[in-house]
Amino acid sequence: MKKLLKVLILLLLVAPLVCVEAQRPKLTETDKKQILRIILSTTDFGGGDVDPNGRTIVYFQNDVIPAQYLPKVKGIHFVSITKQEIAGKRKLKEGIGYFSFDKFIRGNGFVRISLFWDGFSPNHGNGWEMIYTCRKKNGRWKLKHQYGSVWVSEGE
Repeated sequence: MKKLLKVLILLLLVAPLVCVEAQRPKLTETDKKQILRIILSTTDFGGGDVDPNGRTIVYFQNDVIPAQYLPKVKGIHFVSITKQEIAGKRKLKEGIGYFSFDKFIRGNGFVRISLFWDGFSPNHGNGWEMIYTCRKKNGRWKLKHQYGSVWVSEGE
């Protein structure tokens, strides 16, 4: 009797966890690439440096999202940059501005990811975060965005 009671209690504790996990969307590599393509093809990267082909150069720090996940976007040339390269460029007079993503977070019926922009020069820094909530409807990803944090710093 005690054994049966333990099994019932265990089932009652585990069942809600299984139900919650079933509501979390599965996130395939294709899904990740589709979400990133939507985000990056609708982001205004503004005027920055231009490569010889006339494309705007956009630096990406890719600790979380592999470089091969970055899509081809008309008029944009994505360039991967490491933390060491950022540290070197932020000391230069012209500084460095770069984008990065946080990791994908699965929720109940949605996926969330943040896009960050950080800019640094020797005496100044600023940045922002854009939070995207993604839901898959009829086989297509729908995204909503909201502004996250904004930061500014001044040096001597």
